[in-house]
Amino acid sequence: KDSSASGGTVLLEAEGRVVLRYIRGENPNGSVADIAGVSNAAGNVVGFMPHPERYADPLTGSDVGAGFFRSIAGWIPGGAARSTT
Repeated sequence: KDSSASGGTVLLEAEGRVVLRYIRGENPNGSVADIAGVSNAAGNVVGFMPHPERYADPLTGSDVGAGFFRSIAGWIPGGAARSTT
């Protein structure tokens, strides 16, 4: 791993911008420090690599990803009230 990747990781960690991690040993893409998602400096934009939307409905083969979205809805003011599940 090059020093720029580890330097960026240190910065993200120090700023508290790592918002999702793969479970140790379950990292399918080999990301540094098992990082699966990060936020911007303001904390209002998040990018993440896993694709829970592919597993949010039994019609797609599984609904195990739906819990991810229910969890997010619970953190949004009024989100739980808007949830359809």
